[in-house]
Amino acid sequence: MIGFYGRSLTATGLPAESGGNEHMNLNSRFNFHHAFDRCVVIRATYMALIVGTILALINHGVCIVHGKFGLTCLFQTVLTFMVPYFVSTVSSVLAISDSDRQSIGESTTSPKPPSS
Repeated sequence: MIGFYGRSLTATGLPAESGGNEHMNLNSRFNFHHAFDRCVVIRATYMALIVGTILALINHGVCIVHGKFGLTCLFQTVLTFMVPYFVSTVSSVLAISDSDRQSIGESTTSPKPPSS
């Protein structure tokens, strides 16, 4: 079976090169400490402001224009800004975690001889 990026997968959905015996838990894939890195927080904040503003205008523009911006609309608008923040944070953390794992894997394996 072929998964994302053309990697062969076992019947359990794990990469074939792992033998299918590894159990990927949330902590091995998602390093929570990266979620508080300055660059991740800044990027997620920018994404939340840009995407959240667009979504808030689309979803709650009528409430804002007609002045019917009650507690329910405020709560929904806050959630509208939180979603892109968390999506951006999770994406960044997963990308950093994958990059960390690849760099560790590359540094611990012997280099491949050049092909002739």
